Amino acid sequence: MAKQASSSKNATAGIVLISLFCVFGWWCNKSCNEAKQEVVAEDAKPINQAKHNVRKYLLENLKDYSSYEAISWSDLLQDTDKTENTAGDYYIIYHKYRAKNSFGAYEITTQRFLFDKEYNVMVATTMQN
Repeated sequence: MAKQASSSKNATAGIVLISLFCVFGWWCNKSCNEAKQEVVAEDAKPINQAKHNVRKYLLENLKDYSSYEAISWSDLLQDTDKTENTAGDYYIIYHKYRAKNSFGAYEITTQRFLFDKEYNVMVATTMQN
């Protein structure tokens, strides 16, 4: 009789442990999926898309991209130039960064980037410091 009670307790303990592992696994999976959705939502923000495309532009156009250091970013601004029929269809961001020039010396540069509706860089203009 003592062996039956002991094996019954072991079986109950085993079922409880398995149930806890299942609940814990379900909870971890749900938390991981929610975290992934938050990361995707963060990446989908227009400012992040614009910054990504600026970095891509700089990668293709700087003399030494490995020396690039971001200093500051403006907010993403909607173009309000009323001289064209396209006002509001474009976006602008200003970016200040440090990178090596052709001579290997570090230089601080501020550029104005103009984006289309999909936040692709259309024009990059170097500003006077």
